[in-house]
Amino acid sequence: MPNVLINSFNTGEISGLCESRSDLAKFSSACRTLENAVPLVEGGAKKMPGTYFAGATKNGTTNKARLVPFQFSTDQGAVLEFSDGMVRVWEGAAQGYWYLGIALQPPSMAAYNPVTAYTAGNLVSIGPTAFITSYGGTPAGTLYISAPHGTTNANTVPITITVNTSDALSVTKTGSTPNQGFNIALAMTTAAKNAATLIQAAIRALVSLNASGANFVDLSAWTVTPDSVYYAAPWTTFMEAP
Repeated sequence: MPNVLINSFNTGEISGLCESRSDLAKFSSACRTLENAVPLVEGGAKKMPGTYFAGATKNGTTNKARLVPFQFSTDQGAVLEFSDGMVRVWEGAAQGYWYLGIALQPPSMAAYNPVTAYTAGNLVSIGPTAFITSYGGTPAGTLYISAPHGTTNANTVPITITVNTSDALSVTKTGSTPNQGFNIALAMTTAAKNAATLIQAAIRALVSLNASGANFVDLSAWTVTPDSVYYAAPWTTFMEAP
């Protein structure tokens, strides 16, 4: 390049084909090479930020993964990890720390189980979920009733909930093939008899709904997960929303 005073770098690098074009307006703010630096609008340049190892890709040992930047807004960004049959979202939390966000369509993962202790980065599969909340009972906790991921016809199951005429929990089939569902009849006095684990066991004990080939639904691995309020004090009464 000719000897030209350069007091700004905001043009960035220019092609070597323009090295003798000192007549160009941008020439006096351009560079032949700007390495490991980022030009600023004001004219200066700052050191390019570094990178660090945030974690391994899910299937990195067996399959390739592709990382794609995702800029949600001017102050919130993430990195999308694409691999076989799934997408993971890596989001920045505090400086120097990263956490795994959501996983979509995980392939061949174990079905979610509410009694299993999971840690950050674990992947599980879960299918259609219905939640039931007590609007008039005390306390107003919530139960989440879910089918495993990929369960056929799970989203067609009608679920009802009542209070039993005795102090006993019972779960029974309702309707007839091909429109069977089930009813959860709560124990009317003893809250402990309405624990989510007992409701889950009672649903699984039904085995299935409807006949084979007629909207058949396998209930053997369905899960019932309580929120913190219901877990602390299960319903002994239940009132539906008006």
